[in-house]
Amino acid sequence: MKPRTKQIIRRGLAGFASVILLGIFVLNCPRPRGPLVGTWKGTLDVNRYKLRLLFHVEKSPGGKITAHLVSPDQGSTNIAVDSVFLGLASNAKFGVRSIQGTYRGKLSGHRIVGVWQQRGGRFPLVLEKIDAARFLAEQSAWPPAAPESVAVMQKSGGRLVGEWTGELEDKKPRRLTIKLAEQAGGLTGTLESPDQWPGHIPLTKLSLGKTDFIFDFDTVNGHFIANWDANGNLAGQWDQGGSPHSLVMQRSQ
Repeated sequence: MKPRTKQIIRRGLAGFASVILLGIFVLNCPRPRGPLVGTWKGTLDVNRYKLRLLFHVEKSPGGKITAHLVSPDQGSTNIAVDSVFLGLASNAKFGVRSIQGTYRGKLSGHRIVGVWQQRGGRFPLVLEKIDAARFLAEQSAWPPAAPESVAVMQKSGGRLVGEWTGELEDKKPRRLTIKLAEQAGGLTGTLESPDQWPGHIPLTKLSLGKTDFIFDFDTVNGHFIANWDANGNLAGQWDQGGSPHSLVMQRSQ
Protein backbone atom coordinates (compact mmCIF):
# COMPACT_ATOMS: atom_id res chain seq x y z
CA MET A 1 0.00 0.00 0.00
CA LYS A 2 1.32 3.44 -0.93
CA PRO A 3 2.32 5.81 1.94
CA ARG A 4 -0.23 8.42 0.85
CA THR A 5 -3.01 5.84 0.82
CA LYS A 6 -2.09 4.74 4.35
CA GLN A 7 -2.12 8.37 5.46
CA ILE A 8 -5.59 8.92 4.03
CA ILE A 9 -6.89 5.77 5.78
CA ARG A 10 -5.37 6.86 9.11
CA ARG A 11 -6.96 10.29 8.82
CA GLY A 12 -10.30 8.70 7.98
CA LEU A 13 -10.17 6.38 10.97
CA ALA A 14 -9.15 9.24 13.24
CA GLY A 15 -12.07 11.30 11.98
CA PHE A 16 -14.46 8.40 12.48
CA ALA A 17 -13.22 7.89 16.06
CA SER A 18 -13.66 11.61 16.74
CA VAL A 19 -17.27 11.42 15.59
CA ILE A 20 -17.90 8.45 17.94
CA LEU A 21 -16.29 10.25 20.88
CA LEU A 22 -18.27 13.41 20.14
CA GLY A 23 -21.48 11.38 20.05
CA ILE A 24 -20.70 9.79 23.42
CA PHE A 25 -19.89 13.22 24.86
CA VAL A 26 -23.17 14.72 23.60
CA LEU A 27 -25.19 11.82 25.02
CA ASN A 28 -23.58 12.04 28.45
CA CYS A 29 -22.67 15.70 28.84
CA PRO A 30 -24.85 17.24 31.58
CA ARG A 31 -27.30 19.98 30.73
CA PRO A 32 -29.24 22.35 33.04
CA ARG A 33 -31.53 20.23 35.21
CA GLY A 34 -34.38 22.77 35.30
CA PRO A 35 -36.76 20.55 33.29
CA LEU A 36 -36.56 17.95 36.09
CA VAL A 37 -37.60 20.40 38.83
CA GLY A 38 -41.04 19.48 40.15
CA THR A 39 -42.76 16.25 41.18
CA TRP A 40 -42.82 13.07 39.14
CA LYS A 41 -45.13 10.12 39.74
CA GLY A 42 -44.86 6.56 38.46
CA THR A 43 -46.24 3.15 39.41
CA LEU A 44 -44.10 0.03 39.60
CA ASP A 45 -45.68 -3.30 38.71
CA VAL A 46 -43.83 -5.79 40.91
CA ASN A 47 -45.45 -9.20 40.41
CA ARG A 48 -49.06 -8.41 41.30
CA TYR A 49 -48.28 -5.42 43.50
CA LYS A 50 -48.68 -1.81 42.40
CA LEU A 51 -46.18 0.48 44.12
CA ARG A 52 -46.22 4.23 43.55
CA LEU A 53 -42.97 6.20 43.44
CA LEU A 54 -42.88 9.99 43.78
CA PHE A 55 -39.72 11.95 42.98
CA HIS A 56 -39.76 15.53 44.26
CA VAL A 57 -37.03 17.75 42.80
CA GLU A 58 -36.42 21.27 44.13
CA LYS A 59 -34.13 24.13 43.18
CA SER A 60 -32.96 26.58 45.84
CA PRO A 61 -32.67 30.34 45.19
CA GLY A 62 -28.92 29.75 44.94
CA GLY A 63 -29.44 27.21 42.16
CA LYS A 64 -28.74 24.04 44.16
CA ILE A 65 -30.76 20.98 43.12
CA THR A 66 -32.06 18.66 45.87
CA ALA A 67 -34.51 15.77 45.62
CA HIS A 68 -36.22 13.08 47.67
CA LEU A 69 -38.23 9.96 46.97
CA VAL A 70 -41.59 9.02 48.50
CA SER A 71 -43.03 5.51 48.27
CA PRO A 72 -46.51 5.86 49.84
CA ASP A 73 -47.49 2.22 49.35
CA GLN A 74 -44.45 1.09 51.34
CA GLY A 75 -44.71 3.73 54.06
CA SER A 76 -41.47 5.37 52.95
CA THR A 77 -41.15 9.15 52.99
CA ASN A 78 -38.39 11.64 52.22
CA ILE A 79 -35.73 9.17 51.07
CA ALA A 80 -32.76 11.26 49.92
CA VAL A 81 -32.01 11.21 46.18
CA ASP A 82 -28.24 11.51 45.91
CA SER A 83 -27.92 12.40 42.23
CA VAL A 84 -30.15 14.13 39.69
CA PHE A 85 -28.76 14.08 36.14
CA LEU A 86 -30.02 15.27 32.76
CA GLY A 87 -27.90 14.74 29.64
CA LEU A 88 -27.98 16.76 26.42
CA ALA A 89 -29.87 13.91 24.74
CA SER A 90 -32.57 14.23 27.47
CA ASN A 91 -31.29 11.15 29.31
CA ALA A 92 -32.51 11.53 32.90
CA LYS A 93 -31.15 9.73 35.94
CA PHE A 94 -32.06 9.61 39.65
CA GLY A 95 -29.72 7.82 42.04
CA VAL A 96 -30.92 6.69 45.48
CA ARG A 97 -27.92 5.18 47.23
CA SER A 98 -29.58 4.32 50.57
CA ILE A 99 -31.91 1.76 48.95
CA GLN A 100 -29.55 0.79 46.11
CA GLY A 101 -31.96 2.19 43.54
CA THR A 102 -31.37 3.93 40.22
CA TYR A 103 -33.81 5.27 37.65
CA ARG A 104 -32.76 5.96 34.06
CA GLY A 105 -35.09 7.23 31.38
CA LYS A 106 -35.71 9.50 28.41
CA LEU A 107 -37.33 12.87 29.09
CA SER A 108 -39.97 14.07 26.64
CA GLY A 109 -42.00 17.05 27.79
CA HIS A 110 -43.69 16.17 31.09
CA ARG A 111 -42.97 12.46 30.78
CA ILE A 112 -39.96 10.20 31.38
CA VAL A 113 -39.95 6.65 30.02
CA GLY A 114 -37.35 4.41 31.60
CA VAL A 115 -36.37 1.61 33.97
CA TRP A 116 -36.08 1.43 37.76
CA GLN A 117 -33.22 -0.80 38.98
CA GLN A 118 -32.92 -1.99 42.57
CA ARG A 119 -30.86 -4.82 44.07
CA GLY A 120 -30.54 -6.65 40.76
CA GLY A 121 -34.17 -6.18 39.67
CA ARG A 122 -35.20 -4.17 36.61
CA PHE A 123 -38.72 -2.76 36.30
CA PRO A 124 -40.20 -0.56 33.54
CA LEU A 125 -41.32 2.76 34.99
CA VAL A 126 -42.97 5.75 33.36
CA LEU A 127 -42.84 8.99 35.33
CA GLU A 128 -45.30 11.82 34.70
CA LYS A 129 -45.09 15.33 36.12
CA ILE A 130 -47.82 16.25 38.63
CA ASP A 131 -48.64 19.47 40.43
CA ALA A 132 -48.14 20.27 44.13
CA ALA A 133 -51.76 19.54 45.10
CA ARG A 134 -51.63 16.11 43.47
CA PHE A 135 -48.31 15.41 45.22
CA LEU A 136 -49.87 16.06 48.65
CA ALA A 137 -52.89 13.92 47.79
CA GLU A 138 -50.76 11.02 46.52
CA GLN A 139 -48.71 10.93 49.72
CA SER A 140 -51.79 10.29 51.83
CA ALA A 141 -53.80 8.25 49.31
CA TRP A 142 -54.95 4.78 50.29
CA PRO A 143 -53.68 1.79 48.29
CA PRO A 144 -56.21 0.31 45.83
CA ALA A 145 -58.70 -2.15 47.31
CA ALA A 146 -58.04 -5.79 46.40
CA PRO A 147 -60.94 -7.49 44.52
CA GLU A 148 -61.22 -10.14 47.26
CA SER A 149 -62.13 -7.43 49.77
CA VAL A 150 -65.56 -6.90 48.19
CA ALA A 151 -66.80 -10.19 49.70
CA VAL A 152 -65.31 -9.18 53.06
CA MET A 153 -67.14 -5.86 52.92
CA GLN A 154 -70.41 -7.62 52.19
CA LYS A 155 -70.00 -10.20 54.97
CA SER A 156 -68.92 -7.67 57.59
CA GLY A 157 -71.63 -5.21 56.67
CA GLY A 158 -69.16 -2.35 56.96
CA ARG A 159 -68.26 -3.14 60.57
CA LEU A 160 -64.57 -3.38 59.73
CA VAL A 161 -64.35 0.22 58.51
CA GLY A 162 -62.38 2.33 60.99
CA GLU A 163 -59.25 2.11 63.10
CA TRP A 164 -58.26 -0.99 65.09
CA THR A 165 -55.46 -1.14 67.65
CA GLY A 166 -53.82 -3.97 69.57
CA GLU A 167 -50.59 -5.11 71.20
CA LEU A 168 -48.77 -8.33 70.47
CA GLU A 169 -48.20 -10.68 73.39
CA ASP A 170 -44.40 -10.76 73.26
CA LYS A 171 -41.33 -10.01 75.41
CA LYS A 172 -41.24 -6.48 74.05
CA PRO A 173 -44.40 -4.45 73.37
CA ARG A 174 -45.28 -4.22 69.69
CA ARG A 175 -48.27 -2.02 69.05
CA LEU A 176 -50.22 -2.49 65.83
CA THR A 177 -52.83 -0.25 64.25
CA ILE A 178 -54.90 -1.27 61.23
CA LYS A 179 -56.87 1.45 59.45
CA LEU A 180 -59.59 0.37 57.03
CA ALA A 181 -61.70 2.41 54.63
CA GLU A 182 -64.34 1.59 52.02
CA GLN A 183 -63.23 1.92 48.40
CA ALA A 184 -65.00 0.83 45.22
CA GLY A 185 -67.26 -1.58 47.13
CA GLY A 186 -64.31 -3.23 48.86
CA LEU A 187 -61.89 -2.38 51.65
CA THR A 188 -58.48 -0.73 51.55
CA GLY A 189 -56.19 -0.14 54.50
CA THR A 190 -52.82 0.38 56.10
CA LEU A 191 -50.82 -1.02 58.99
CA GLU A 192 -48.78 1.03 61.48
CA SER A 193 -46.39 -0.27 64.11
CA PRO A 194 -44.42 2.58 65.76
CA ASP A 195 -42.34 0.06 67.74
CA GLN A 196 -41.11 -1.65 64.55
CA TRP A 197 -40.98 0.85 61.67
CA PRO A 198 -41.89 4.45 60.75
CA GLY A 199 -44.83 5.32 58.54
CA HIS A 200 -47.45 2.89 57.28
CA ILE A 201 -47.54 -0.37 55.35
CA PRO A 202 -50.23 -0.95 52.68
CA LEU A 203 -52.83 -3.69 53.04
CA THR A 204 -51.97 -6.03 50.17
CA LYS A 205 -55.06 -8.20 50.35
CA LEU A 206 -58.12 -8.72 52.55
CA SER A 207 -60.02 -11.95 51.97
CA LEU A 208 -62.34 -14.51 53.55
CA GLY A 209 -61.23 -17.82 55.02
CA LYS A 210 -63.66 -20.54 56.03
CA THR A 211 -64.80 -18.54 59.04
CA ASP A 212 -62.21 -15.78 59.39
CA PHE A 213 -60.99 -12.55 57.85
CA ILE A 214 -57.46 -12.76 56.44
CA PHE A 215 -55.36 -9.58 56.34
CA ASP A 216 -52.15 -9.73 54.26
CA PHE A 217 -49.36 -7.15 54.56
CA ASP A 218 -46.80 -8.61 52.18
CA THR A 219 -44.33 -5.72 52.48
CA VAL A 220 -43.44 -6.90 56.01
CA ASN A 221 -44.41 -10.56 55.46
CA GLY A 222 -47.21 -10.12 57.99
CA HIS A 223 -50.61 -11.82 58.15
CA PHE A 224 -53.53 -11.44 60.58
CA ILE A 225 -56.26 -14.11 60.69
CA ALA A 226 -59.14 -13.05 62.93
CA ASN A 227 -62.85 -13.03 63.61
CA TRP A 228 -65.23 -11.27 65.96
CA ASP A 229 -65.10 -12.15 69.64
CA ALA A 230 -67.98 -11.77 72.12
CA ASN A 231 -67.06 -8.11 72.73
CA GLY A 232 -66.98 -7.13 69.06
CA ASN A 233 -63.19 -7.09 68.89
CA LEU A 234 -61.05 -8.68 66.19
CA ALA A 235 -59.38 -11.66 67.86
CA GLY A 236 -56.99 -14.07 66.22
CA GLN A 237 -53.36 -14.68 65.33
CA TRP A 238 -50.71 -12.38 63.89
CA ASP A 239 -47.93 -14.15 61.97
CA GLN A 240 -44.88 -12.27 60.75
CA GLY A 241 -42.06 -14.21 59.15
CA GLY A 242 -43.27 -17.51 60.61
CA SER A 243 -43.52 -16.20 64.19
CA PRO A 244 -47.19 -16.41 65.31
CA HIS A 245 -48.62 -14.44 68.24
CA SER A 246 -52.10 -14.06 69.68
CA LEU A 247 -53.62 -10.66 68.95
CA VAL A 248 -56.82 -8.88 69.94
CA MET A 249 -57.60 -5.60 68.20
CA GLN A 250 -60.13 -3.13 69.55
CA ARG A 251 -61.85 -0.34 67.66
CA SER A 252 -60.26 3.01 68.48
CA GLN A 253 -62.55 5.64 69.87
